[in-house]
Amino acid sequence: CSCGAGYVGRTSRHLSKRIREHLPAWLSKGEVKSMKSAILAHLVDTGHSVDPSETFLVIYKVPPKYTKPLGQRLLAAAEATAIRLKKRSCVHKSTSYMLRA
Repeated sequence: CSCGAGYVGRTSRHLSKRIREHLPAWLSKGEVKSMKSAILAHLVDTGHSVDPSETFLVIYKVPPKYTKPLGQRLLAAAEATAIRLKKRSCVHKSTSYMLRA
């Protein structure tokens, strides 16, 4: 976020899809619609902006050799560790991706 606040989350889906969910096309048009994303709510409430190409960053990726249940546990552990290490968080609720905003 342009204010320096951040967010940590995890996903087992493609990051590009999660970014589109957090930064829908209607946001850049100045429209306001239903907001199911804490990141999106923060941007709308504050008027802040982000550059998706510079804002979202994968900080851990589960190697494909692990089973899905083990991969999910590893993601949860990585998310918890990243949250503890990050001192300032603009928003956090249980969603599904690993990023820095």
